[in-house]
Amino acid sequence: MISRRHLLATGAALGSAAGLAACGSGTPGQTAEEAKNTGSSTTTTIQFWLGKLTTGEDNWYKKIVKDFNAAQTAVKVVLTQVPGDAWEQKLKSAQAAGKAPDMYIGSGNGVNVQVGNGELADLTDLLPASAWDDLTDTAKELVTVDGKMYAYPMLFEPQTVLYYRKDMFTEAGLDPETPPKSWADMVAFGSKLKVKDRFGLILGVTAGDFGFQSWGWQRNVAGHLPISDDWSTAEADDPKYEKLAAFYRDLYNQEIVAKQALSASNVSSPFGQGKAAMMVQGSWGISELIDEYPQLTDKIGVVPLPTHDGTGIVPATIGNMKWMIDGKSKNPQAVAEFFKWAIAGDDPAVLLDYFKTTKYSKFPTRKSITEAVATAPDADTLNPWRKVIADVVMPAAALEPQYDWTVSEAFGKALEKCMRGDDIPKTMAAVNKEIQAIIDKLKLAEKAPKK
Repeated sequence: MISRRHLLATGAALGSAAGLAACGSGTPGQTAEEAKNTGSSTTTTIQFWLGKLTTGEDNWYKKIVKDFNAAQTAVKVVLTQVPGDAWEQKLKSAQAAGKAPDMYIGSGNGVNVQVGNGELADLTDLLPASAWDDLTDTAKELVTVDGKMYAYPMLFEPQTVLYYRKDMFTEAGLDPETPPKSWADMVAFGSKLKVKDRFGLILGVTAGDFGFQSWGWQRNVAGHLPISDDWSTAEADDPKYEKLAAFYRDLYNQEIVAKQALSASNVSSPFGQGKAAMMVQGSWGISELIDEYPQLTDKIGVVPLPTHDGTGIVPATIGNMKWMIDGKSKNPQAVAEFFKWAIAGDDPAVLLDYFKTTKYSKFPTRKSITEAVATAPDADTLNPWRKVIADVVMPAAALEPQYDWTVSEAFGKALEKCMRGDDIPKTMAAVNKEIQAIIDKLKLAEKAPKK
């Protein structure tokens, strides 16, 4: 399964797309045999590049492409799907050769940068007004630059919620209906829950993981991110961040978390295998746990992350997937027809099937689809934790930072150093200087979204 973090890290400079493949013909994404059978002379063939996701998602994308192609003859979609580790090199090569795909799916919050790079087509007039009106305000904000729309958001997924094993809480003498509310609780609970061959908690323990998993906690403890809103000034030396660094150190020193990652940070299998009693993970983990460990459904609780002081709620960052048309596509109108059929049309059935396929662990960007999910008779049966995320986590959630990933990466490296023993005040002062250097070198203040 492609890492959501990989999408963010490589996507900031390269369209934030999910992935692509080498091809077996002169047309990117098309096999030699497909090149011979592209349809009649009136059929427009469009290339759709997609990274490998979960099995259920993969099957859904294959099905909608097949169904769309069977439903009409004006447009033929050719789907190419490979692991995302090939993305950066392949896209650079394709762009340089003028053979980028017509459309792809991307993640992250870098539309502002992508538009500045000329990577995305303006979709404002390619899709009906009803499709834009149906989006939530947050979804519109995600894809709007200077009043124009440059992508169509498909879904949101909170990147950080807390999973915990109720049966392990009971064994440790903890109330299974009272998960940790504060960082102090998490440390105390984690100490009680760890036993031989089982950690108290799983979360990302590398710089890259800290770079994105800590966004919600950064906002919670300090009230801001490590860079000013106008992207002109580093603010990583706020003393409040030292409390966050100390929290990670406590988890590490008390061996509540593993010193080395048990898996990629977006994979839930170690938790499902009982290697930890709690886990910080995105909402996508729900579908993995339900599919792979259905016997645990009644034993797992899913709640918002603990806050630094036990009050309020952590503004979990919402990851996203959105459909985009390449800025140099020769067939934007044909691609838009596929958009309208699959995710931006009046009939919610196609898109609703996606949310059912993923066990309602992802959350719609469209108001009509949100209503359709809420009234779906199987929504809360397939996903017993849907409502707590939809009703509690999502209303307080925040979009990912739009600034260059190197800022978050630098802050993540500092947190890892602090966790592993470096002097906290000195490390945070040093990363503040590093982030200011990034701001100045990349001229971020000039690229900040206009309010």
